[in-house]
Amino acid sequence: MDSFNGKKIILAITPDVKLYQCFKENLEQLGFQVFILSYYKKFKYNSIKDRGINILRKVFLKDKTFKKKLVVSQNNKEILDAISNTPEADFSLTIRADLFHEESINKIINLAKKNYAYQWDGLSRYPEVKKLIPLFDKFYVFDKKDLNIEHKTYLTTNFYFDCYAELFNKKEFEYDFYTLCNYDERINKIISIFEILNNKGFKLKLVLYSKPKKHLEKYPYITFIQEPISYYENLINVSKSRGLIDIIDSTIHGGLSFRIFEALGYDKKLITTNANILDYDFYNEKNIFYLDNNFETNAFDDFLKHPIEIIDSSIKSRYSFSSWIDNILNPNFI
Repeated sequence: MDSFNGKKIILAITPDVKLYQCFKENLEQLGFQVFILSYYKKFKYNSIKDRGINILRKVFLKDKTFKKKLVVSQNNKEILDAISNTPEADFSLTIRADLFHEESINKIINLAKKNYAYQWDGLSRYPEVKKLIPLFDKFYVFDKKDLNIEHKTYLTTNFYFDCYAELFNKKEFEYDFYTLCNYDERINKIISIFEILNNKGFKLKLVLYSKPKKHLEKYPYITFIQEPISYYENLINVSKSRGLIDIIDSTIHGGLSFRIFEALGYDKKLITTNANILDYDFYNEKNIFYLDNNFETNAFDDFLKHPIEIIDSSIKSRYSFSSWIDNILNPNFI
């Protein structure tokens, strides 16, 4: 990938969990000059009228997009200011284009020779992004159901950051299974899995983004956090664990989460409820347990006892960030 040395890339990306830092470090390791466009400030309504309209639309029309449009507009001025100080580039890559105003998207596209986007949430969750798809040279999605000839979307996956190899040279671990999640409709499923593992004597860590919940305080493996940790901090926790747990909300998307690729790239056992993993070339029943209400079977016990089998490096490397960005930016990639 020496062809990336000295290339300039504009990265327009959500500020969530400071994921842009990991993108920047991996891109710079590949030789890119990186210019980040990412901004978010705590939202405040400009008027009582806007607040009232949002409430009415959300309650009576089930429309949850009005407030988001206000947020995007509010952040647009700062993004435009940042764009004015951004040089021309060889590429632009926009992550979560729905979080950027169309005016900003157009200005970014005018700065770069080639422009790509990646939506790592299902399009049905943020349908307003569909109008932006034609603006890009290629628009990538990670859920097969979002492939659409009319919109000209292209399929990719998530990935693991391969610039942090030194973080995963550990021979000793603090816990056997770890996950980080929000407090949402998945919590009962997560707790049921953790309790089975806890009763089997495994060391566990569940970081829950939530105010402390009285009915959950009895579980010693839960750590409540009220401010999100950065993605890199999450990777530090991943590095301390032998295995990961991945519980999806299938009503939102069917794509593979970052946890799955962390498990692959960093040699972790994985328990997941995502059936789509069975179709991937890295699936190995010794390393990955597809959970379909079958965690009290002999197969589950066998999975827990069996040591991890290292996946062939040629397969693992396909899902690294370095391979991912090469495929995204390669004009011959289809």
